[in-house]
Amino acid sequence: MKNCKNKKRILDYIENLMPQEEKVSFEKHLSECEECRQELSGYRKLYELIDKDEISLPEKEFFERIKENIRKEEIPLKKPLWKFVGVLAPVFGLVIFLILFNFKKEQSIEIPVSVTNLIQDENLNSLLLEKIVDDELIKQFNVIEEYLGIESEQTLSEMNQDEKEEFIKIFYNKYGEQYL
Repeated sequence: MKNCKNKKRILDYIENLMPQEEKVSFEKHLSECEECRQELSGYRKLYELIDKDEISLPEKEFFERIKENIRKEEIPLKKPLWKFVGVLAPVFGLVIFLILFNFKKEQSIEIPVSVTNLIQDENLNSLLLEKIVDDELIKQFNVIEEYLGIESEQTLSEMNQDEKEEFIKIFYNKYGEQYL
């Protein structure tokens, strides 16, 4: 019987911590389980070694000498906190100064321009498109173009208005939200 569940009860048995009924039941189990008997034998040998082992205590004078040596030993005093603060305050001040005054703030100028003028400005439109149209979007549109070939155009022309609206919704949900 490998990993017997009664192994954890062996220490209670050795130290007489079991009630009498459990003790009788456990002794019956020991007569049947070789693994638990070997474990019990090992624990008993260990307890015998522990009981035989004698530790001799040092003489009383030994402790007295230790106390005297401790009293004689000088403990260096810690430096007061204000000395650390005196050293660290200028360092923190310099760090804060560098953080606050080293970063240059960007200056911007607002010029009121009507939206119609912005729409007609080709340079501005090309700049905006550069931010919106990227390689990923172009790849996706190429995939859609391949999918929507000549046969697909015929399919689109054969769709009724509801089907077209549903197609546009699906198309928008899949691709439109990424680029808004």
